Amino acid sequence: MTFANMDKAYHAGVAYTGQMKAQGSDGGVLMNQKVYLAVQIDGQVSQTEKCFLTDSQGMVTFNLDTSDWTNSVNLQGKLVLKDPVYQEGKVTAYYQHAYYTVQPLYSSAKSFLHIQGP
Repeated sequence: MTFANMDKAYHAGVAYTGQMKAQGSDGGVLMNQKVYLAVQIDGQVSQTEKCFLTDSQGMVTFNLDTSDWTNSVNLQGKLVLKDPVYQEGKVTAYYQHAYYTVQPLYSSAKSFLHIQGP
């Protein structure tokens, strides 16, 4: 899992948009794969988990409501919700999670401009 096209900051009340890419161990894209996004706000113990289905490029685009966000927000992309339990004598597949932290945008004028590419 990797994050793509992510802003480093968010503006509270404006949807935060980003992407995740799912790839197999051989680097090939994982199409039509369930992936999970965990959102942890302000270092809280609890987190929100959302499920998505990848497209033909192994990509997922997500929009998050930032109205309750006040400080840093940790995002975690996962291919599986829970890591498998180790069992002696069995080969277990482990998947690398993606991590990203978003900071609040500070503006003394209480305004911002977001420019998107083509």
